[in-house]
Amino acid sequence: MASWKDAPVVGGGSEQGQSAWEHAPIEQPAAQQDAGVGIGAGRSLLRGINDGLTFGFADEISSAASAALNPILGTGNDGDTWRERYDLNVEGERALDRQAREQNPAASALGGVTGGLLPMVATGGASLLPSAGKAAAGPLSRAASQAAAAPIAPSLKQAAGEGAAIGAGYGGLYGLGSAEGDLMERAPAAAEGAVLGAAVGAGVPAVLGAGRAAVGALRSPERSAVHQVERALERDGMTIDQFRRQADELQQRYPGAAMPADAGGENIQGLLERVAQTPGAGRSQVIPALTERQQAQPQRITEALQDLSKSERDSFSRAAEDLGRATGSQRSAYQAVEEAMAQRSRDAQPLYAKAYQEPVPWTHELEDLFKRPVMQEAYRAAERRAGNEGREFYGRFIDLKEDGTFTRQSVPSTGDLDFIKKTLDSKVGTLERAGDYSEARVIKGIRTKLIDMMDAASPTYRQARAAWAGPSQYIDAVDSGRTILSRNISAEELAANLGRLSPSELEGFRIGAVSAIVNKMGNDPAKMADVTKYLRSKEMRAKVAAMLPDDAARQRWSDLLDFEVGASTTAGRSLGNSATARRAAEMADADSIGGDLVLSALAGTPVGSLFSQFINKAGRSVRDSLRSGSDRTVADVLTQPGGLATAQEAAARAGQALPPPLLITGGAGAGTVQANTERSARPTINSLIPTVRQQLVAGVEPDISAIAKETGATQVAVRRALYLAKKEQEVTAANYQNQLQARNALNKAGLAQGDYLIARGTSGGWEINAKN
Repeated sequence: MASWKDAPVVGGGSEQGQSAWEHAPIEQPAAQQDAGVGIGAGRSLLRGINDGLTFGFADEISSAASAALNPILGTGNDGDTWRERYDLNVEGERALDRQAREQNPAASALGGVTGGLLPMVATGGASLLPSAGKAAAGPLSRAASQAAAAPIAPSLKQAAGEGAAIGAGYGGLYGLGSAEGDLMERAPAAAEGAVLGAAVGAGVPAVLGAGRAAVGALRSPERSAVHQVERALERDGMTIDQFRRQADELQQRYPGAAMPADAGGENIQGLLERVAQTPGAGRSQVIPALTERQQAQPQRITEALQDLSKSERDSFSRAAEDLGRATGSQRSAYQAVEEAMAQRSRDAQPLYAKAYQEPVPWTHELEDLFKRPVMQEAYRAAERRAGNEGREFYGRFIDLKEDGTFTRQSVPSTGDLDFIKKTLDSKVGTLERAGDYSEARVIKGIRTKLIDMMDAASPTYRQARAAWAGPSQYIDAVDSGRTILSRNISAEELAANLGRLSPSELEGFRIGAVSAIVNKMGNDPAKMADVTKYLRSKEMRAKVAAMLPDDAARQRWSDLLDFEVGASTTAGRSLGNSATARRAAEMADADSIGGDLVLSALAGTPVGSLFSQFINKAGRSVRDSLRSGSDRTVADVLTQPGGLATAQEAAARAGQALPPPLLITGGAGAGTVQANTERSARPTINSLIPTVRQQLVAGVEPDISAIAKETGATQVAVRRALYLAKKEQEVTAANYQNQLQARNALNKAGLAQGDYLIARGTSGGWEINAKN
């Protein structure tokens, strides 16, 4: 008796007229069915492009079109119905896709990526998802950004959320399109594609953002400048915070003069020198800044000396300020002295008026003093001097003979003796102008003894003289101050002399000293004179300190002079032609800054390896371009207050990971296409039915988890296969009156007609049997 195997095939077309791959299990490549058939790389590339461009629906789309056009154009496979032709076409297309991936994996993958990117390029980065998908991406991205625990910039978290939403859409569509079977069979693949796409889409912004941050760091002159400054500070043993604090303190103490570079050490100075000696924007900024500061140094020192040398009781402040702002000429000094003397005289007049009425006891010392010829000459001239001043001379306290003998007649007043003292002042001035300094010194000694007696007898006179000693002594003090730069008097001797001066005389000395220093600085012919050379020796430091009014002023002057010495050193080093060897070393060291900087900027980023290899292979032009762009910023950091903070802010912005929307959507799409293109095909539900069937026939309830693990299928697919296998048992156990009834039974059970044969059975009816 003939079995169903001997019966003619009545379903699914003629078996002899069909190729072997048409009846092959879906999971097996067509190449294994027909070893003589191959597919080229170009064709694999095109199939990959179509697959990526249509989210994996290329096989269904082309199969449906071919099935529809078959009755007219003869395209695709033949069949009685559109569904039969479509099923046969789909099986063939999928077999070719698998063959392309196995024979030309690179071309197939490249095609998938290209197909995924083409919509992004054509739309300027817009997502191809429906508008509803776009609307959903916003809330999803916001939720992702809020849920993110890592300290990522808000913009990057938002980008990651958007990328995850878009990637899920791409991956879900691709998984749905690339899977096989009906909607239920495709659902697991769609879900898997959505999960994979979301992961890739969320990761793409981080990778691309890191790449953009690396490129931004590479192109950021601020990032380069900050790195160079940090490296120099590290060699100087300073942190960047210490450098910033010291720079701020210097700016507060010396506003308008201090530069951040002054807060650094030898290596910071070397960096400034390197920028000043390298042609470019940095040099054109550093040189004018240092030149202007050095040219203003005499003015700063003059004003500082003028301010520090004033005591609280000085009455000549306004007049002295004129001198401090002048060129140091004799005219300016003379005006300052005249104004100061007039003011002093007015201030002391009430004290002198009171003191003149006080008597001075006649003593043997005073009597011996009047035996001196010069004292007798002054006594005779006193009456005439009083008349010239409009005052009454109450002298006649001695009876002076022509031979120089005298007898005391009364007790002299302080006012009478003051006329004699002034006459002695005039005598001293006349002798000094005549060059008779020896005689002038003797008369000064006599005058000093007279003054000491008057001070002892009249405290009021002593107080008045402290306020104003008189024009002669004041001018003497001014002239003495003008000798401060002379090497003929030591700092120790000067300090001792200043200790014997009255406040008004000390005031005159200061005016003369400042005048001499200003005059010396003003006469220096150098374009950028280092005027600290006149003041920075140990001896000159001590001389200036001796004339200052208190310790606070001395400390301020010492600090200022140290600052100005440093400023001159900086200018000389950066603008001069010395230290050639050191400068060459600085330049050579700068040549390596490009690679060091970029490797530092890219450290820890996903694309760090790629960029570091690129930089290491780059030539001198890359390094030179980077240094040229950063020199201007280095100049700002080292010469401008606040330059470091500005550079750090710009460097931080340049390193932010902010991928543009074009890269987010395109990257998400490309990533999901790439992932799904490279993913090996999972077993289909239909391919799982034979495995489940064998266990059912053996009377064993299939273990869904074990089958899924063994075959690599999802448990959902195994459950569906078990359901269909049980349906298969039902339809294959039945007997049908005709072929149509058998086909309807297969359709109702959800079984593919191509996997079964409908043949006449031994009982005369029709039976359904599985092909495998």
